[in-house]
Formats: sequence, structure tokens, C-alpha cells
Amino acid sequence: MIIRYIALSALLLALGLNGALAQQATLTGLVTDSKKVPVAGAHVIVVPDQSRYWTPSEMEPAEKTQTNSKGEFSIDVSSTSPVALVAWGAAHRMTKYAINPATAKSVKIGLALEPGIAVKGKITDRATNAPIAGANIGPLVAGIDTQTQRALRVVPQWTTSDQNGSFSFEGVAPDIAHRFIVQVEGYVIGNVELSEGQATANVPMDKGGFSVGGEVYSKGSRPAAFAGTIVRANGNGFDVVRRAGPAGQFQFDGLPGGTFSVEPLIMDGERSAEVEVVEMPDDNKTSISLEVSAGYYIRGSAIDVETSAPANQVSIGLDDRWTTSSTDGSFVLGPFYQARQLALAVPESDGWRLDELVAANEYNATDGFTDVNGVILRVRRQRLLEIQLDNFGATTQPVSMTVLSDSEEAIRRLATSATLTIPVYRAGSYGVYGISGGLATGVEKVSVTDQTSIPVALKLEQAASASGRVTLVNTDETTRVRGFTLGMDPSGTAASLFSGVSPRPDGTYTFPAMPTGDFILSVTNGSRTRTTTHPVSLSAGSNTLPDIQWEAGNRISGKVLNPQGAPIPFARVTLFQSDGGPLQLETDETGKFQAEDLTANVLPGIVAEAASFANYREQNVQLPADEKILTMQPLGKLVILVEASPSTAWNVHVVRMSPWGIGAYADQLMGHSIFTREVTGGESLETGIGEEGKFRVVAVNATNGAIIVSESFDWAGERATGKTISLSSTATGSISGATGAENQPVVVTLVNTAVPESAGRDKAEFQATSSNGKYSMTGLPAGNYLVMGAGEATSSYALNVELAPGQSVTVDLAAVPMASLSGIVEIAGEPVPGAAVQLLSETDSSYEQRNETTGPNGGFLFEGLTPDSYSISTEFNSENDTIKAAASVAIKAGEEPATIRLDLTPPQPVIFTIDPALNLQSDSPIIMMNRQSRQTTSARWTAEGLEADAAPGQYEVWSGDSVIGNAEVTSEGKGFIRASE
Repeated sequence: MIIRYIALSALLLALGLNGALAQQATLTGLVTDSKKVPVAGAHVIVVPDQSRYWTPSEMEPAEKTQTNSKGEFSIDVSSTSPVALVAWGAAHRMTKYAINPATAKSVKIGLALEPGIAVKGKITDRATNAPIAGANIGPLVAGIDTQTQRALRVVPQWTTSDQNGSFSFEGVAPDIAHRFIVQVEGYVIGNVELSEGQATANVPMDKGGFSVGGEVYSKGSRPAAFAGTIVRANGNGFDVVRRAGPAGQFQFDGLPGGTFSVEPLIMDGERSAEVEVVEMPDDNKTSISLEVSAGYYIRGSAIDVETSAPANQVSIGLDDRWTTSSTDGSFVLGPFYQARQLALAVPESDGWRLDELVAANEYNATDGFTDVNGVILRVRRQRLLEIQLDNFGATTQPVSMTVLSDSEEAIRRLATSATLTIPVYRAGSYGVYGISGGLATGVEKVSVTDQTSIPVALKLEQAASASGRVTLVNTDETTRVRGFTLGMDPSGTAASLFSGVSPRPDGTYTFPAMPTGDFILSVTNGSRTRTTTHPVSLSAGSNTLPDIQWEAGNRISGKVLNPQGAPIPFARVTLFQSDGGPLQLETDETGKFQAEDLTANVLPGIVAEAASFANYREQNVQLPADEKILTMQPLGKLVILVEASPSTAWNVHVVRMSPWGIGAYADQLMGHSIFTREVTGGESLETGIGEEGKFRVVAVNATNGAIIVSESFDWAGERATGKTISLSSTATGSISGATGAENQPVVVTLVNTAVPESAGRDKAEFQATSSNGKYSMTGLPAGNYLVMGAGEATSSYALNVELAPGQSVTVDLAAVPMASLSGIVEIAGEPVPGAAVQLLSETDSSYEQRNETTGPNGGFLFEGLTPDSYSISTEFNSENDTIKAAASVAIKAGEEPATIRLDLTPPQPVIFTIDPALNLQSDSPIIMMNRQSRQTTSARWTAEGLEADAAPGQYEVWSGDSVIGNAEVTSEGKGFIRASE
């Protein structure tokens, strides 16, 4: 079986030393040991300066020499570009030094070598013990678990066994584990691991091995264009490297059993490459094709959320790709090959923070991939609080600095010097203070606007401490109150909390070290149902606060049990209150729950929830209620057994089968995973499903990806009584039938849509070519299949072909109803001839872009379209800008869609009438997004009101981080903004 996925390869260009010589530089130097003693007879060679050396040819020296009796060397370098000097000697480690010949030729170069060892060994036939000559051995590299910095100290080496099977490596680091492979025709590749300091390595070889071959190609180039390309097979803890031949073909022989990924390593800059995963011996002698491409790119703009202006120099990344936005906020990120979530990252350390990502629905196909354009990143600019601590020398401990905001969580940093910089990302008011032992600063109230650097001066002085007592009314308990928090005075600039303490059993409490000033003391009970506040003023030294009286309210306590009376720990109990929001509790290990100081006399409802149990519900619960028992009924048990060897591991998914709902096959049932668990073969698991519907169970082998699918079954949710599902890999079935095209071959693809995406879609697809109008595929797991046929003049399909375990199903394909989509491109009501129009599927990322050009009347026509949702776009280059227009259209089976109009009329300034309910401030940043084209435009406040350049249509209105309303621009150029319903 072959698993296909995609990886990215980005390699440095190899430095060629055989080109025309600009001039020759003579480098001189001295080789010493780690104690600066000259090393005589040390080897010095010139090689390309690369981060990784894949083949022996890359380590072939352009020049080489040895040091004299004084450790001195002289070597000619025929390159003006940076090269690397590799030096080693007897009992000295091989080391690489990067050298720029242009600058190094005028100085004496000093090369210091650490101690090293030689590794010797012998290659033999395991069966006969006869020596094996001519074995290729290497590269000697750091062990797979070696830390990166230590691994970089190892210079790769290659060697060959002699007539006696003997080999040796010189200059090996004695304090690092190493590894290498041994390859010789007719034998299984040997993988050798060397421990630190190991000096001998005798390697017995087994005859045999498996092979895989193929070619490297791209959509724009034939395989021969990739002659010499490095292809790597990685697996079993080692790499095997081959170069593609003149026709772009490659071959790996001698592979042992196991899983290997095979990928081309493209050396002409950053390109994306396809990876095939092969499993031996199943894929022995398989031929595979590896595609390389320029990949797809993500393009967009970074917008400052506070000013709505472009954000410059914002670092933006996805996976291992990074870029920086330009002066107009635009960025380009890529290339990518794999489909991935658009989870762009903006590191705060670079001065910006990501507030929101708005993904645009605009795509352009290139080189077989789809670019993603028009992405909007809304970011916040960093401001720096430049804090200066006076009297810092009075403390011997770091100062704990806190920045309080009325809109964000507190920021805490440790100051180990008198100066400290703390970044903040919002304009607004902040409170800043520091505490160190018995010292504290006052709270400095800082107003941050558009400055990038704000000085804050604080002085360490004697801290304040506060103590007091809470007394309880209407109860004998003294621990009803569970928490005190001290926060900023509401009249100040920040309301975040400073600190929290709990009272002692006698009701007393203490805040040991606090800043001075005016604050609010908040008192909260244990179940957080009530809070009272009291203003306090703290001065340096001890402060005794007035007693606080707490009047006890109603209470509820009890247990959550199963029908046998056993406790249900960690169940969630929700109390619905008539005078406040719902209060959520969790039972302890004994099933107990408790809430105090409830102001109501009746709770409108209680709900208890726990895994594998039906929800418990009760209404109108009278208070107080002590020792209340909530008995939960268990859900019907779904028992799942994977009939497989105990040595195998499986990922088991319980999937709900429901219609896809979009695209050409909206009625096709799809599997959506609602439960996932890891089990071993032969192990059964039990679970309850609280949902109703149609379900299947899918088990995926964690090692080889093999899939088993259960029969379809209905589940009654909380009313279900139980069911046992046994999964067997031997219960496979078949699907066969007619294609409707007897005289031409049709490629038939089966997609098992019961398999969820997370389980691996590649294992759920099967393909065959018809013969005489018939097709047949066997060895299929159970499931719901979408069957699609594609031929030169045929496009057919069948939906929801249900296959039970071990069943054979006959299904004939029906022709796909085709449709045409017509439209017109216009500017100011006039047709635009010669405009390029693009069409893409909105549901199928593999759909190749279709292109048409408008005729003399501005019209365009796309024919032969299957039912699906499509995006249509065009653009026009004016003198000042590029104007774009796009539309989304859904084609339904048997229906001809309406004519599409793409209006390229430049948007005109529109003054908007605003719904007073929105209460928009005249400085609020407003962004409008066209619901049809998904393009955004920033509105501006003028003396006449809110204005934006907007074409007629419907818009989504954003303020800050939220959608606040909907807008309409009429054909007469009038604009209206209304609150969201």
C-alpha cells in the first residue's frame, strides 16, 4: 500500500567550484590542538560551504593539503565565494570552518582541533562470514537523538570497504553517538548505531532486500528536467540518498522491511515536493511518481486594528514559512503544497500582536495549486512601558512588577535591575506597581495613546499590609467566606485585581505586602454566588481594616449517584437562578456538590451531566436543600471490539453519518467523528452516546493505516439500550456495475465517506479502470461510498452506495447532469470585452481553475459544469488601481443558474446613514466587507459622517474585533448601516 502526503523541502544552493575562475586566493594558516600545540601531518581540504552534505561528491575536495612539521599549511582556493575548510589529524576530530577567501587571504588562519578517534570495522556476509568488498559506507553523522548544537559539530564522512571487507573513519568525535548505513548490491541495507567513544563496528549483512523506483516530474516539466535531482528515502532511523538519472528516474534497492518516506530534494531554491510513503514488503518493486511544484502562496494585508491603516514590518508565519509585511501592509507567504488550516502566527516579540484573521474567499490557480489571496490580519501595535525603579538598591530580591488594565489580564514581570521594559498592545489606562519583600511602590496610573515609548517612574518604599476580620450573620459557620481580593479603586484608571487571600477559620485575613493607595476590597463566598465590595485606603506599614459583616443566604448540597448508589465523581451540576446567570459546580471524588449564599428561595432548574450517563434534570427546587440526591441513569452502552492481534494498536472513531450538505454531492452521507479512543487488538471498549442518529464505527491501524468499518446502525441517544460492534479486517466486500460507456475506458473512483478526515482520507479511496463498460473492485471495507466515473466523453456518479461488512453490491453509474453558467462583465453599465474571467470550485480544492475571455458584448460562458458551488472572478487594471469583482454561485442538479453580472465600476464615495442603536463613536475604526466578493474596505470619518468607497451591494460591518451590523449600498449610491439582528 502507498500512503501519499506532502512535505516541504527548502535547501541551500550547492556552491559550484568548477565555474570560471575570477581569481585564485592562497590561504595560509596553522592547525593546533585544543591546547594550542601545533599538529603536524593534519589534513586540510576545501569543500563547498553547505549546511548538509547529502552525497560523497559534495565532499570531494577542490583542493587539499597537509600541515608541515610546525602545523602550518598553505592552500589555493579557486573561488571568491565563501567555502569551508575541513581539517582533521591523527587522534584529532574532523572539524569544518567557514572561510571567505576574499578576506582570509590576507591573514593567517588558525584552526584548533579537539581530540578525536578512529572507528574501524569489517563488512561480512552473515550466512558465510565471508568479507564483502566495495561496500559503500556512510555518511557518518551524529546519532538521531543527539542535540542539534552537538550534531552540528559532526562533519559527514564516506568510505568503502577493501578486499578484506575492512573500513575506517578518521577524526570521529569521541563524545557523540554516531550512525551510518552500509550499502552493497544484493544485500539488505545495514543501519549501524555507534555509542559515544565506540571505536569498532563489525557489520554482518543479509542477502535480499526490497526495492522501489520511479520518476520525478512537475506539471510544467518532463522528468528529464530533473536529472541529477537528489531523492531521499527515510525510514527505520536512517536516510538513503540517490540521484535521479538522465530521464529523471530513480531506484532504491536493498531496503529492509518497514515504512519509508520517499521525496525529491529540489536544489533550485524554495520549491514544494511530493512525498510518497511506501511500506515494505507490501510495496516491493512498486513504481511511484514524485511531483515538484512552485506550490501555492498566501497573500494578504496586515491592518492596524486601532487606526485601520496598513501595518508595516509585521512578522507573519505558518508552519516553517515566515515573511514580513511591507509598507502598504501586504505580505506573501509560501510556497505550500499541503492543504492546511489558515492559522497564521504573529510573534509578539516582533512588536505586533494578532487580534483577528479574516480569511478572504479569493483564489487563483497556479502550477496545479490554488493561491489564497486577500487575507486580512488585524494586528495591534506594541507600546513599551519604560519603567525606572528608584531606590532599587534597597532590596536584595527581584522586584515583581505588575501592569493592570481595565480590559486585559494583569501582566507580571520580574525586574532584576532598576530598569525594565514591559510591552502593552492597547491604547487605554494602566496601573503599574512593583513589590519586593517588605518594599513596594505606589500605583502609577498611566494613560497610553499612540506613543511607542512611555516612561514610568516608580519608587520602592515601605510596603503596606492590611488585616481585618469578617463576621457571619445568621450562621454559626466561620468559613463561609472563601476569598478576598484587593483591586484598584473604580474611580482610578484600572480595575484589575492585585491579590487574593482566604480567611482563617476565625474569619481573620491578612494582605502581607501591598502598594499604598486607594483600593476596593472584594469579598466572595466559596461557591462564588455573591460578592460585596468595600473601599479601603492603605498607607505604608500596617493597616487595620473595619470588620465586614456577611449575611448568610440559602444553601444547597448533596450527591450525584448512579442507580446502584455509587458516587459519580467530577459530574457537572448546573444551578439555574432566576436572579443571575447559571452557576456551574463539579462533584468531588465522593460525588458531593455544594453551593452557599444563594439569594433565591427557588431554583428554576438543576441539570447534572456526566460521561456515559443521561442528563439529570429537575425543575423548581426549593431552598434550602441539604443532602439532595441526584440519581443519573446510565446511557445504553456501545461495546466495540477490534478483532485483531494484541500486538496491534488501533484508533477507534465513532462517526455520525449525515449529509455533506454542500457542493455537487450535497446528499452524500459523510462520517463526522464524535468519539475517538486508542485501543489494542482484541481489547473491547465501552462508551455511551447521548446523541441520536445513524452511526458507524471506524478503526484505523496506528501502524499501517489499515481501515475497518462497521455496519451502519441507528442509536436512540439517551433512550438507547445498548449494542455490541465487532470489527474484523476479513469482512471486506465488493462494488461492481456498469459505467454507461461500453466503448471507452472509464476511470472509476470509490470514496468511502464513512471514514472521517482525521482518520486519513487517502486510505478511503479506491480506483479502477472499466473494461467493456463494466467495473469491479474487491477487498473494500464497509461504509458509505460515493462512486464517480470519468472518461473522455463520460462523467457519471452514484450516491450513498451502502456496503455492509462482507457484502457485494452492484451499482450502475448515472450520467452527471451538466450545466452552463453565463454572465457579463461591465463597467458603469457598459460591457467590457476581452476581460479574463476565472472559475473555481468552492468545495473541491483539487478543481483546476477554468478561464474564459469576455466577447464583444462583455459576455462569458462556462459549459459542462457539475452541480457545485463556484467562485467567479475578474479584474481590471485602471490608471490608479486594480479593480476586482467576484461572485459566488450555486449550481443545483437539473437547474440552469441565472446570468451572473460582474461589475467593475470603481467604487464611489458613499456617506452612510447609521442606525442610532449602534451608538457608533465618531472615531471608531470601521471596516466593511462585501458579502459577494469578500473584499474589504476601510471607512473614514469626515465632517459629513462615515464615508467609504463602496460599490452597490450588501456588506458586513466590523468595528474593532467584532461584526456590529450590516450595510447596504443602493444602485443610486445611498448607504445604510443597521445593527445585526
